[in-house]
Amino acid sequence: MIIDSENARVEIDHCILGAVLASQDAEVTISDSIIDATTETNLAYGGTEDFGAPLRITNSTVIGRVRTRTLRLASNTIFLGPFAGPANKKKLIAPVIAQRRQEGCARFSYLSPGALVPVRYYCQPESDDSFVRPRFVSTHFGNPAYCQLNAFCPGEIRRGADDEASMGAFHDLYEPQRESHLVTRLDEYLRFGLEAGIFYVT
Repeated sequence: MIIDSENARVEIDHCILGAVLASQDAEVTISDSIIDATTETNLAYGGTEDFGAPLRITNSTVIGRVRTRTLRLASNTIFLGPFAGPANKKKLIAPVIAQRRQEGCARFSYLSPGALVPVRYYCQPESDDSFVRPRFVSTHFGNPAYCQLNAFCPGEIRRGADDEASMGAFHDLYEPQRESHLVTRLDEYLRFGLEAGIFYVT
């Protein structure tokens, strides 16, 4: 998707898109969506020439690198960028770069190690040496469980949103809360001698 109109205001809501390129004169708002550059090293959001338009993103999953002039807000979002790990910091490619870091904030989001963003508030990982990382059932478009977090995803991400739901595009399913409520009801109403378990389907 290319946005090259001056002073354009673009809202992306409940969409699945490839890379988004937006000129710096535009404003882009993304919510409840998936931006997939197909690999973590490809550019998922940027400019038509350099840095992309100011970005506001909530409850979304981004696979690929992000280059924005200003990150006005990132909330409950997963930015899955290149990850070299603590042993290879020199090879680390900054997954997210906000050119102007004096304004905006990132809150309750996952930012791959090396991200250069404004003020962070309850973001993961807490340090670049951490191995907390999202685990998806599938990152292949077309699969039924595309971009859904799996049951073994770290709790810091699976319950890391501002309301203790999961970060990412499936935030509004409130899966952690539903599981907790179900387990509580099973313990309360299950007959003696019976066992119950939760089986995940897409």
